[in-house]
Amino acid sequence: MGPEGVVHVAWADTTAGETHPDIYYVWGENQSWTKPINISKSACISSYPTLACDNGKVLLAWSDNSKKETAGDIWLAIASKTGKFANPINISATPGVSSEPIVATDNGRLAVVWSDTTAGVKGPNIYARVSPDTASNFSKVMNVSNTQRMAIHPHVTIAGGKVIVIWEELGAAGEESTIKVSATQMKGLATGPASPVDPTVHRMTGKVH
Repeated sequence: MGPEGVVHVAWADTTAGETHPDIYYVWGENQSWTKPINISKSACISSYPTLACDNGKVLLAWSDNSKKETAGDIWLAIASKTGKFANPINISATPGVSSEPIVATDNGRLAVVWSDTTAGVKGPNIYARVSPDTASNFSKVMNVSNTQRMAIHPHVTIAGGKVIVIWEELGAAGEESTIKVSATQMKGLATGPASPVDPTVHRMTGKVH
């Protein structure tokens, strides 16, 4: 929900074709809704939509395999006015499959996390990029989990100047899964323009618990 009670909703929709779902978006207030808008308009597969609102902007992310058919990337589109989204930028641009994105915002600061198979198809890790200025500039891609196990289902929040990431970690067959947490200070992270995206993967400096 955005300011003044405006509700924002996004979902994957097969209206354009069963084999290539798109990401649709609506907003509503006072029990009235806009018509659905196709945000991704992809000839391939768009999935896992997630959104957040901050400082009058709507930030919508999803997984999309438009650039690499066998390995989706995380795309982010920003609307400064309700329903008026700019062209998306590629947040992940990694060699692996990027999926399950989650977006968090806090007074101009932004964090995007996702599951990524760059380190190995059987052992995905949780990756992240952060922005201090609502996506004008971003950090490099960071490996948050940095594990040999399977890291999935990420969640993220920003609190006290830190990016706090939570995920589930799976081991060998028969082992119980564990919940991991990483907290990293945003202050001091080097950032640069969001485009072009730097695909270099770096390990986060925060401690994993």
